[in-house]
Amino acid sequence: MSNEINNESLDNKELISLLLDFNQSQSGEMYTKIVASLQADNHILLLPSINDTDSTNDWRELHGGSELKLNCIFNVNGIKVLAAFTSESAMNSWAKSSISYTAIKSSDVMKMSLQWDVDRIVIDSDQASMFVLQKSQSNGKSTLPDKSVDFIAFPPLPLKPHNVASLAAHFLQIAFILEAFQFTFSNRSESSLVIGLKLSEYTSQSKEDCFIAVKEAFELFKAEVPIDVIFLENEAWYRKVISLNHSMFYRKPNVI
Repeated sequence: MSNEINNESLDNKELISLLLDFNQSQSGEMYTKIVASLQADNHILLLPSINDTDSTNDWRELHGGSELKLNCIFNVNGIKVLAAFTSESAMNSWAKSSISYTAIKSSDVMKMSLQWDVDRIVIDSDQASMFVLQKSQSNGKSTLPDKSVDFIAFPPLPLKPHNVASLAAHFLQIAFILEAFQFTFSNRSESSLVIGLKLSEYTSQSKEDCFIAVKEAFELFKAEVPIDVIFLENEAWYRKVISLNHSMFYRKPNVI
């Protein structure tokens, strides 16, 4: 059962301000701050839903045992997308009319999205405060390309600033990661975005620690393309990768 709550309880001014600031700066640090804030119980998100009420202007808090009938999950080119909103005005602008909804803590929306296998959450679609979160995906490959590779280059779809910031924060905790690069290599059948890691030591444990760090960095939301991880043990490959303009996105502090 859902209980009606006073509209005044819904105040997302802080969240909306963060989203607007992020869309101006595209800062990885700001993105991380927003995700952390959403994962806490600081905000309420509105999910368009079919409510057992004639009113479309009140909002309702979901409690345990409630049956949630959402009409805000869509399949877009094979990607499962959840639409959520910070305010009635943003939601009604998107819907082009006044619609019913359920108000849920942002932390619960995040958890439920994982349970429902949602690939992407779009907050305030088509608004100045629009914010997109995408679920993590990494296949953990570590093999260098073979002779079938046609080329390596800076990726046409590079990592987003928030992905870079998250990876850098995790790599900073691992002393033997010296440098990290992003690039793409392609053969005739497939291509991928590659994270290449230069380490001070290459052991099975150090490599496992790197895979864990990458996985945790993309724990909740993924990059736009599949990610491979390789280790630049081969000096020729390292020189080839480091020669790519703008490919390095992390260097351990005090490494020359």
